[in-house]
Amino acid sequence: MRRALALAWAGFALPGCAPAVTRPRFRAYPFTLGIASGSPTASGVVLWTRLAPDPLHGGGLDPEDIAVRWEVAEDERFSRIVREGTAVASATRAHAVHAEAEGLAPGRDYHYRFLAGG
Repeated sequence: MRRALALAWAGFALPGCAPAVTRPRFRAYPFTLGIASGSPTASGVVLWTRLAPDPLHGGGLDPEDIAVRWEVAEDERFSRIVREGTAVASATRAHAVHAEAEGLAPGRDYHYRFLAGG
């Protein structure tokens, strides 16, 4: 699976999210620790990241949960998104995100990204 990293500074819809989940405007790039994929199966993969605009100083975020969108696409421009979802970067878990992208075709290359911010 190929990596593509993107940060959306524009908002996105979050149906069903609790009011306690926020979409802050980041003053610094929040994906400083990168993004990763692993644990592939014949039909899926685990995606993860951690929001930490200032990783050497406790992450640099307020103690609130943050909504993070993830996307898996067939192309690097993300014009053919095949799986997507929203995860919560919980303050109690150091704003780490773990998403399971299921229903992917075996033997194919995919591109993935996380988006956060308001």
